[in-house]
Amino acid sequence: MSSEALSILHDIYMYLLELMPMAKQFADVSKYGTTQLVSYLTFLSLCLISKEEKLMVCYMTSLPV
Repeated sequence: MSSEALSILHDIYMYLLELMPMAKQFADVSKYGTTQLVSYLTFLSLCLISKEEKLMVCYMTSLPV
């Protein structure tokens, strides 16, 4: 993967990780079911192509909410 493509992937991935706090409203199974949240998390997992993306997840989960 080219460095430009990797940079774009990182930008998109960071944006998606920043949306995670809002995802908890879709975690209510009785209201939405699990389909929306599972699809989002599946897409996030597809973006994990190197160790750097995995470290981004660790960084974002360590930030205060």
